[in-house]
Amino acid sequence: MKFGISYSTPHFGVDPDNLTRFARDAEDLGFESLYVPEHVALHPGAKIGPMELDPALPYGDPLECLTFAAAGTRHILLGTGVLLLPYHHPVVLAKRLATVDLLSGGRLRLLTIGVGALPGEAAAAGVDFATRGRRADEAIDVLR
Repeated sequence: MKFGISYSTPHFGVDPDNLTRFARDAEDLGFESLYVPEHVALHPGAKIGPMELDPALPYGDPLECLTFAAAGTRHILLGTGVLLLPYHHPVVLAKRLATVDLLSGGRLRLLTIGVGALPGEAAAAGVDFATRGRRADEAIDVLR
């Protein structure tokens, strides 16, 4: 059995030393993979179910964080957990993913995606909340 671990920027912050130390420790402890979650934009009153999300939570960009973690590690695999696909232009995202993969020596292995659950976040990203599923389907086709 193989295990992955998530680095939660809202919990641990986006301090470079913390991120590097966490990634190295995960690698040294034998974790197969490291994942970073995403939210693009939070707003006051944003909720997922009953849980309110503080708009001040420091959600770092997952691909930027993974690139940084890759620079400080040697073999741990990298992935998103979860990237909000409809909020990214698929051609630009494909280039970003390929760049992380190249810079990490082929370690970007898992792109877990979601469509987003917060209408205000979709609006902040310039995406019609009602069409986010269709946009994600189209983005998957483009990414392939």
